[in-house]
Amino acid sequence: VAVSSLPAITLSKTTSSITTYENASLIVSFDSDNTVRNIKTSAGSLQSLSLVNDNNAIGFISLYNLLAVDVNVVTSIPLAVIVVQKNQAIQLVTHNLAFSTALSFFTATTYGGPTPLTNVYVSALYDS
Repeated sequence: VAVSSLPAITLSKTTSSITTYENASLIVSFDSDNTVRNIKTSAGSLQSLSLVNDNNAIGFISLYNLLAVDVNVVTSIPLAVIVVQKNQAIQLVTHNLAFSTALSFFTATTYGGPTPLTNVYVSALYDS
């Protein structure tokens, strides 16, 4: 079959479908460290998390409604604790998990434990 001409295609840009959640400045990514890390240093809401545990051990990711400097991983109460199995990647939609102060996280080897687990990769999508 030979095609001698193609119909013209017109593309138009509409801005009504673009939301603030598609703003790249609201997406942050981290390699877990051996300390508490800030995701956002002011109030907002978490839309989703992508977590990759590149370890041969289970990871416990605790989310706190505090600045990282104010978190004591043994006594501070987390907003949520997410368990990521060894060598696993997960996508978690949090549906506007609100935090009034800040959002920080710590990755540990046990639930509520003080021993950090490195090589866990965290990407967060949040609304300001």
